[in-house]
Amino acid sequence: MLAVALATSLTSCAGSSPGLLPLLGSAPQEEAKAKADVAPAKPDAKPACKSTETCAKVLRKLVQDPNREWVGKAQPASAYNDGTRLFAYRALRPKLSCAELSRAIGETRGAMREMQATAPAGSRALMTQVNAELRSERQHRCKATAGTP
Repeated sequence: MLAVALATSLTSCAGSSPGLLPLLGSAPQEEAKAKADVAPAKPDAKPACKSTETCAKVLRKLVQDPNREWVGKAQPASAYNDGTRLFAYRALRPKLSCAELSRAIGETRGAMREMQATAPAGSRALMTQVNAELRSERQHRCKATAGTP
């Protein structure tokens, strides 16, 4: 059910690409095309995806990563425009440790400042919502760090 909700949200955010449900059993040719749709990465940055299929693949990888080393690692402002990373934070929010929540809040706060002048309004609004959701989660679960902005 979470996967369907995320897929629907990602599809509506990513634009006019077809739904994500066909991705559950994608053919090898589609996977090769999806790899070609990934923009070259900057050092220490995850590539921004260019298609709904690629975004869904990146989202699954982020959500399923057991180590979650990506949490809190700042990305260029443009890497947040497709919403993939933010949807991953939304999906993982109840599972993130207090330390991970704090890192995610710091990352999204810094990204919000960078995005002010260059990002589309929808991306900025999603970033603001996700940051507020992360802060609320930390406030409810992490008493010692709840007072930290």
